[in-house]
Amino acid sequence: MGKVSSAIINTENVYGDLEVAAKASGVPVKDVDVDILAVHTKYMIGEGEIQSVEDLSIFDNDEFFLNPELHIEQSYRVRYYDKTVTEKTHLPKIAIASNKTLTKIRAKILADSEVRYTADLADELENAINRTLLKYGFLIGVRSNNLKNEVRRVASLIRVNGALIEDVIFDVAQGIEPLEPIDDAMIYHYKNKVENADDPNSSVLSVVSENETIIEYVKSKPGRNGRNLKGELIAVTEAKNENAVEIKTTEKIRKEEDDKSIRYIAISQGYVSDEGGVYDIKEKLEVNSVNLKTTGSIEAGLDSDVTINVTESDVLKDAIGPGMSIETSTLNVQGSVAEGASIKARSVTIGGLTHAKSAIESVDADIATHLGTLTCSGEAKIDRLEGGSVRARVVNVNVAVGGSITGEEVYINELNSNCTITAAKLVVINQLRGRDNRIIIDIMQTPEYAKNLKVYTDEKQTLGRELHKLKANLQDKLSLINSNTSSVGYVKKRIEELSATGTEAPASLLNKLKDYQSLVYEYNTIAKHYRTQKERYDEVIAILQKMQDMIFDSKVVNKGRWVELNDIKFELIEPRKSICYVTKENELARVITIRHLEIAGEHIYEIKKSNEMPQELL
Repeated sequence: MGKVSSAIINTENVYGDLEVAAKASGVPVKDVDVDILAVHTKYMIGEGEIQSVEDLSIFDNDEFFLNPELHIEQSYRVRYYDKTVTEKTHLPKIAIASNKTLTKIRAKILADSEVRYTADLADELENAINRTLLKYGFLIGVRSNNLKNEVRRVASLIRVNGALIEDVIFDVAQGIEPLEPIDDAMIYHYKNKVENADDPNSSVLSVVSENETIIEYVKSKPGRNGRNLKGELIAVTEAKNENAVEIKTTEKIRKEEDDKSIRYIAISQGYVSDEGGVYDIKEKLEVNSVNLKTTGSIEAGLDSDVTINVTESDVLKDAIGPGMSIETSTLNVQGSVAEGASIKARSVTIGGLTHAKSAIESVDADIATHLGTLTCSGEAKIDRLEGGSVRARVVNVNVAVGGSITGEEVYINELNSNCTITAAKLVVINQLRGRDNRIIIDIMQTPEYAKNLKVYTDEKQTLGRELHKLKANLQDKLSLINSNTSSVGYVKKRIEELSATGTEAPASLLNKLKDYQSLVYEYNTIAKHYRTQKERYDEVIAILQKMQDMIFDSKVVNKGRWVELNDIKFELIEPRKSICYVTKENELARVITIRHLEIAGEHIYEIKKSNEMPQELL
């Protein structure tokens, strides 16, 4: 360039020739810039003839653009100029970004308070974007029909607002993203439901629901090549077909097929069984024992309708091994449960004994000899309790030799020594043979009662605090009303006198009367709310009293004679206190309750003994 400000040439390597032009003209390359004046596009299919393209929309046809033999070339007519001596329109900064596959280009034009509208602004913006595309090797004008409209929109924004007040982002060009092929796959969904499948202690069962897909063969699907905005083909591999196997099932599994997959679906709820390569849905599992070596833990789920029968009955062997866990709908164990075992089921039957360090949760349970921890939401039946713990709504124990029993109702055929029995409503003992037992009546052991008690107790406290504040507020407003009554009376009289003479009352008098009336209205509104809350407070007090009185219906029943040194305790709720009684040797008191007396305003609670058995317990 030298003494001239610019030079126009045709080139296929714009930025490579820029350095040559700068060197030839003696201008530092940093001072040389380029304008794209024209773009010449050619293409060829395979070894065919080279075709010049005037209308670039030919590349908008996906089928044509994806032809694997398509080759696109561009050359450019450009003007190199010395930007230190050539005036150019001030442009905002432009950032260009593409996705990983180079099939999408997006431009971000940054807000600029200095930019001003000119007639050639849109062209200059387009040229600036194309120069950046060219710098990174992208084709210009190919699949970028939206570019001209977007730069015109930006120019219009600048024209209207006098500047570019916020960033503008838009898509410049869009190639074709490749679609990866889908390889065929055999998916055993039921196995994926088993947690820690590689753990030898994990469950051997996979429980499925009705209409749940247990196995699925996903058919292969071919992919599709893509082409990026440099004109490069993005080839994908062929889809693989390597995993198809024959699946044999019973009538409890149905087969459904479409163009995407073959699905094997459970007709009913249960666990998936694979016996000799034939898949089935079963509801009953029978094993000799559950241990680390043979089965691992079994997690069938409480709502699975799966019954597990464990047949090991040898007292010297564990039917449920150490540390094993079982979760199922119904569990029947002929033998014993070892240390650290954990059982959750809706129904549990154990024919042997439970280890002291075992834990069982169920709705109902029937256990021969219990030394561990048992929690039931329904009924627990235990033939022999030896130091174990049981909590249930209703507890039936044949022989109790130490241990802890908690329930709403507790029935014991033979009670020996060192037991703690806590009941909400009733304890019935057929034969008492021991001492040092603790029998506690505490209605807080009824979960629903305890929950309701907390709700109403909390409400009582909340209402009490609110009533205290309301009462104080009422007293303050009443005092203010009373102190202003006489002066307001004068104001009313004065307003009436002025009105009678046709004179308008001063605003100060009217405002004073209005303030007084507002005060009275506020007082009446608060008083009404106070009465409503007080009524509810009295209702809650009555409910709590009724709940408290439930303890007077609770009973401790011993159908035989008492042995000495057995403690009986009734726990009052309000006031919170214990009423205790210690039995005497050979004492005959078949029914022990608590009663409430009020003497001279003093509340007295005392033990009441009777030999009249309730009809329902005879």
